[in-house]
Amino acid sequence: MTSPDQDKAQPQEKINKQTFSLFARHNRGLLLDVSVFVANIFLMRSLTRYVMVLFDQASNNDPVASFMLLSGSIAMWVLPVAGSVLKRWHFHRRLAAEHKTLASSQTTLIGCVFNPILYFCLNLVVMAAIVAGVSTAVMGPHSSDDG
Repeated sequence: MTSPDQDKAQPQEKINKQTFSLFARHNRGLLLDVSVFVANIFLMRSLTRYVMVLFDQASNNDPVASFMLLSGSIAMWVLPVAGSVLKRWHFHRRLAAEHKTLASSQTTLIGCVFNPILYFCLNLVVMAAIVAGVSTAVMGPHSSDDG
């Protein structure tokens, strides 16, 4: 005979024994995160070397290197906003399919991670790099000599 405690434990054991598949459709985001992390481990050393060479060339007044740094700064300024606008529609569609709202308990912790003040400060720093690059490209390398 089984006791009532053992009967309660059996369904929980069945739940805990579910298999986890990283390649399942609902785990695509996790799979992307893991693959980007692994790619960063292998590529970061060589990419850092290339970026240091690019900064060195830009400091030696190479116009191609300066343009590459400027275009990278503009991309860092534009692409996060474009990505969030493009994903917004899918996000709301997925929430409606799951019968959830933005006020659900799952979104309360996101507010501290994605603080608008931190994002604003990051935008100011990137915009300062863009303005410095554009002024140098438009007015020449001696544009800031006069204050």
